[in-house]
Amino acid sequence: MKMNMPQKGSLVYVEGYGGAIYAGGIDLQSKDAGVMLKFESKELNEGYGKGIITIPLEEFNENRVYPEQVASDECIIKSTKKRDEILSERKNNNK
Repeated sequence: MKMNMPQKGSLVYVEGYGGAIYAGGIDLQSKDAGVMLKFESKELNEGYGKGIITIPLEEFNENRVYPEQVASDECIIKSTKKRDEILSERKNNNK
């Protein structure tokens, strides 16, 4: 199975998560493959890995958005709900 993955540090867009930095893949050849997305902000950078979310490779492939394929008058990402829920829960658990 040939996969075309972005380079580490590249900006990627995933519907439901928004724009993120591609931080790498996990077990890309297995059925449990995942992709790490890094979200940066002052509060997320306070602890190592705090802004990194791992999502299933299948979800990444299905929901990845390429800006060049979106009309110039449309938003690249329509929702960041999944990202917001995960980071909010993480923030609440670390209080």
